[in-house]
Order: sequence, then C-alpha cells, then structure tokens
Amino acid sequence: MDRAVLERIGCLWEEALRRIGAAFFTVVLVTGQSGFAHAQPQAHLLLEEPGITILGDGAWEKEGRYLGEVFPGIVGELEEALGWKLHTQPRVLLVGRKETFEQMTDNPLVSAFAVPSEGLIALHLSPAGSQRPILRETFSHELCHLLLHENIREDLLPKWLDEGICQWVSGSLGEVLAGEGIETTAMDMVRSPIPFHGLHRVFPRDRHGMLLAYAQSRSVVEYLNSRFGKEGIQVLLRELREGRPLDQALQTVFGLPWEELEKEWLRTVTGSRAWFLWLSGHLYDLLFFTAAILSVLAFLRTWLRKRKFPEAEEED
Repeated sequence: MDRAVLERIGCLWEEALRRIGAAFFTVVLVTGQSGFAHAQPQAHLLLEEPGITILGDGAWEKEGRYLGEVFPGIVGELEEALGWKLHTQPRVLLVGRKETFEQMTDNPLVSAFAVPSEGLIALHLSPAGSQRPILRETFSHELCHLLLHENIREDLLPKWLDEGICQWVSGSLGEVLAGEGIETTAMDMVRSPIPFHGLHRVFPRDRHGMLLAYAQSRSVVEYLNSRFGKEGIQVLLRELREGRPLDQALQTVFGLPWEELEKEWLRTVTGSRAWFLWLSGHLYDLLFFTAAILSVLAFLRTWLRKRKFPEAEEED
C-alpha cells in the first residue's frame, strides 16, 4: 500500500481516537458521569478560577489545587518561550483509574493528552505521575500543545515539530510513560533514526517506536535552538502561523531546505553525541571494567614485590 495512503489512514485513526477521548471528556464535564464501564463514579469540580477549570475524583483535590497554583507561572513560561499569549481557557480532567484512561487513549503508554480544538487536557494521576515535579512538567507540555494549535493550523504543524517544541519548552516527554529503555532509545536514534517524513502526522504506537519518535523530535528542536537560538524558533513558528508550509518557512527563516537541515542534524547526532550516548549507556560497565583492571594491577604489583623482596615478606 502506498506510504501516503498509510499515513492518511493513521492520521484518520488518531483523529478518531482523539474525538472519542473528547466526547468522553465532554460527557464527564457536562454530567459528572463517565460513559464507560468501570470508570470513575463521579467527577467533581476541584477548581474553577479565571482562566482554568479542573475536574476529577475528589481524591485528587490536592493535586487540582496545586495545578491551579502553578498554572499562571507555567503560562508565563510558555508565552515567553514561544512569543504568544494563551487565550484558551483550559478544562483539565484528572483521572485516577488506569483502565478509564486507557479507554480514553487506547494506548497504555500514554499518561496525558490534549484536545486543542476543545481546549481540553486529560492527565492520568498514577503514583509516579502525581509527583509534583512530573505533574508540573506534564501539565506544561499539554498546555504547550494548546498554545501551538491556538496559533498554527493543524495541517501546517507536523507532529514531530509539535512534540519536539513542547518537550523543549517543558523539559518533559509529557504524555508518554518513559520509564526504562530511554537510554537504548537514544542509542537507536544514533544508529537507525526514523525518517521524519514518517513522523509528520502520527507516531508509532509500540513502546520502542514511540519513545524513539519523541527522542528524535526533541533532539532536532534542540539542534535548531543551539544553531539558530530561541528567536529563530519563534520566527519559524510565526511563519507557520502566517500559513506558510514548513519547507517554505524553513527556507525563509534559516536559508536551508528541510532535507539539508535533517542531514546536518543527523551528522551532529552521529558525531560527538554518539560517543556521549555510548559512554552514558555503558558507564557502569566501564566502571566495573576499570575496577577489575585496577584489582589485577594491584595483585601483580604485590606478586612482583614478593618475588623481588622475599626476605622482607618473610620478616613481615
């Protein structure tokens, strides 16, 4: 089947899942009841302040208040980083039950998602995800999606750029449960990266492919930032906001077509970064190997000393 057809099918499938999630979310917001079996029995209004509404199970009231406290600061950080004001007043749903959230996302790897067209954010508060630093970063990541889509048409914003920008701004993978394997993913980004034309609308759904897609997206945005600065990225986003296709916007702002920028990024990743990733991935192996070598050298030194000065050893 043609790649364009497969990409279109994947895009339609993801949009359908997002609409299902949005529909579920809207039912909860309007009625306070979920439409799925085994879902949360009641969604309470946890916080309603100018600019934000937070709902969820009553057990998450403390987390809801925390998000309300950090919301103005996060918005300020995002607006400073991207150069735009957030006009959307987000509605946030905190979900405690893993089964409920998986029914909303149809993917056990996803711990948060945003529906920008509806101004909605859903966060799964797992034991790890409810820790305040992680919760703040995840919330920032999802708010970043709202701000980007508020200003750029969806057909002009590739998924890899959308996710890369939000990771770069928030410092977080955001909606993905990373856990173990992120170091291996970084090495695979060096050895066998996914072509970016395959990440234009959808990401792989398997754990390894999804983590690799997120790692690449963040890496290429960090590369653009290191080469052209935050101002360069802001100008690029403004070009997209004006309705220019990505290739044209890149050529206008950076003077290079995407194909050339991708090659330069890849050379950077496979150069000095490859050595760094290899060292970081084998740090403990190297430490144990070094310790073993030092032990052997110490043994040889003692053995040679005994052979050279046997009398001294006997007196001892």
